[in-house]
Amino acid sequence: RSTLFPSTTLFRSIYVMAVVFFAIMGQISLNRSGSHLSMPIFHWACAGCEWLQFSIGGKISSLIFPVLIFWLAGCTWDKELRPRRTGLNMPVLVFAGIALIALIASPYRAISWKTGGRDLLTQVGWFFLLSSLLRREKYRKALLVTLFSALSLVILAGILLYSQGIYFPQTPQRIWTSFGHPNGIGAVLVLLIPFVFVLILSPGSWRIRTGAVLLTILLGTGIYLSFSRTAWVSLLVGLGILTLFRKGKIIFLGSIIILVGLLIWGLNVGPQSYWKQRIKSFATWRSDPNVEKRLIYSGAALRMIQDRPVIGYGPGYGIFMRLYQDKYKKVNTGEFATAPHNYYLSLTLSTGIPGLLAFGWLLFLIFRIALKETHRSDSRFTVGFSQALIAGLAGFLLGSLADDPLLNERISFLFWLLIGLLAATAAEGERSIRST
Repeated sequence: RSTLFPSTTLFRSIYVMAVVFFAIMGQISLNRSGSHLSMPIFHWACAGCEWLQFSIGGKISSLIFPVLIFWLAGCTWDKELRPRRTGLNMPVLVFAGIALIALIASPYRAISWKTGGRDLLTQVGWFFLLSSLLRREKYRKALLVTLFSALSLVILAGILLYSQGIYFPQTPQRIWTSFGHPNGIGAVLVLLIPFVFVLILSPGSWRIRTGAVLLTILLGTGIYLSFSRTAWVSLLVGLGILTLFRKGKIIFLGSIIILVGLLIWGLNVGPQSYWKQRIKSFATWRSDPNVEKRLIYSGAALRMIQDRPVIGYGPGYGIFMRLYQDKYKKVNTGEFATAPHNYYLSLTLSTGIPGLLAFGWLLFLIFRIALKETHRSDSRFTVGFSQALIAGLAGFLLGSLADDPLLNERISFLFWLLIGLLAATAAEGERSIRST
C-alpha cells in the first residue's frame, strides 16, 4: 500500500511534476533536430559529443503512458489510488465514450486516432490519475508551482527570441512559444493569468504578492506579444469575472489602464504597420480578410455537421483538413484550411451533437463544483484556485468561439490537468465532510 511505501508515492509525484514541466516546455533536444515549429532555443548541439543524443517533451502521450500504466497497476492492490466520487467522473466518462464511438465509426479512423483520438483518451486517463494522486493540497500546490515555472521559462525564451527578431514562422512579429501558433499561447494565458492575479488580490505575505506581480507582468508581456485580439478581449472578461469574487476592483481597473497604456505605447513606438493593423481591426473586423476566411471555414463545418449530425467524423484536428480538401471546399482562400476557428463547431463535427451536449454537461458541472468549493472550503488555496478556474475557464471558453485551442495537444493537456486538480480538490473535500 502507498501508506507502507512512501517512496513509491514520492516517485509517482515527482514523475507527474516532470511530465507537467516537459509538457509545458515543449520539445527539448540535444544533437537532434526538432520540429520546424518547435522553439529553436531549446534545441542544442554539442560539438565533440554528437554520440550523445536525446529528445523529450515532443509527444506528451509518451510522457504520460509510463506513469498512467504504473498507476493503473497500483489501483489493483491499493484502494487509496482508485478514483473517488467527485461529480466529474461520470460526465468525463460519457464524453470520452462518445468520442471513442465516433473514433471507431469514423470514415477516417487512422487520421482521427493519429491527430487527436489517441491524445484525448490518454488525457482522460491523465485526468483520473491526477484526481487520485493529488488529493493532498501540498501536492496540488507543488504541481502548480511546476506548471508556472515551466510557463515562465517558455515566455522568457519567447521574449528572448522576439528581441532577436525571431518570430513564429507562420506569422510576422508575433511571439514564438512551445504552444505553436501565437493564438495558442494567448489562449493558455487567458486560462492561467487569473491564477496569478488571485495571489495579488488575496491577503498574504508581501513576498508572495510581489512575486505574483512580477509573474503577472511577465505573462502579460507574453499575451501582449501574442497579438491575439481574441485573447486580449477574453482575458479582460475573465478578470472581470474574477472581481465578482474579490474586493480588489481598484487593482483590476488599474490593470486595464496599464493594458490600454501598453496598447497606445505599442501603437506609437512599436512595429507601426503591424500594430495599426491589429488595433484598427477591432473597428473594421467585418472587412478583415481573416474574419472572412473563418466564416468560410465555419460554413464548411456546418455543412459537415448537417451530413453527419449524430455520430460525427471522429476526434482530431486532421478530420476537418481532410474533409475540407476532399469534399467541402467551395472557395479558394489562398491558404491551407486547418480548422473552422470555432471549437464548438470542431467538437460537433468530430463527435456529433451528443458529444457537444456531453461537453456542455461537463462544463456545467465544472463551474458548479468550482463555485461550490469557493463557498464550502476553509482553505485559502482551494478558494483561490476555484475562483481563478471559474474566471480563466470562462474567458477561455469565450475565446473558443473564435478559435480552436483544444485541438492543440499541449493546451488540451493543460485543460485536463486543471480539471483533474479540481476533481482532486472535490474528492478531498468530500472526504473531509464524511470524516466530520
